[in-house]
Amino acid sequence: MPKSDILSRVFERIEKFMYHGTHTGNYNSLYNGINVKQSKRKLDFGTGFYLTSDFTQASKHAVKKAAPVNQEAIVFIYEVDTVRLRKEYNSYILQRMDLVWAEFIYDNRSPQFSKPHTYDYVYGGVADGQNLYDLLAQMDDDKMNTGEIDVEFFLESIAKYLYDQLSIHNQDIVNQGIIKLLRVVKAHDKRTEYIPA
Repeated sequence: MPKSDILSRVFERIEKFMYHGTHTGNYNSLYNGINVKQSKRKLDFGTGFYLTSDFTQASKHAVKKAAPVNQEAIVFIYEVDTVRLRKEYNSYILQRMDLVWAEFIYDNRSPQFSKPHTYDYVYGGVADGQNLYDLLAQMDDDKMNTGEIDVEFFLESIAKYLYDQLSIHNQDIVNQGIIKLLRVVKAHDKRTEYIPA
């Protein structure tokens, strides 16, 4: 069973400053503008551009992405106009890591039974992706054999982190300046700006 502090965490307030961890090989494409359709398809909240309010988590993600391609880990810092985001766009806020959250993640990540959504943005907790592919294969097998998945087991397997994620699915949010790039820094060091060579 997940720890009680994880299950009791409430995700309701999107922070003004959000972070996206990546590597220097992606610097030019992101610096020139976000393309929300450029991400992998099978992510927690579907295809989109992902941010977190946790700089340390963004830095860890950047290091993980940078190592295999022998690049430097960097973090893009964005300012979010949360008032306009809430007023002007269709959202899905998953306030708790509960059965609804777990089923939504399954619906987005399942290789065989994914259900695309139409939300402009989604906000909620991050799933543990360490053994997710094997777990999803098991869930898909269960669904093929029985017509359903064990959502409680899935929740117990993926609810392990306290940090948040905001996924942007509507390019208009970027185009209208609701998310603005402030600067790019080195991972784990907010004070050292990354300047490309």
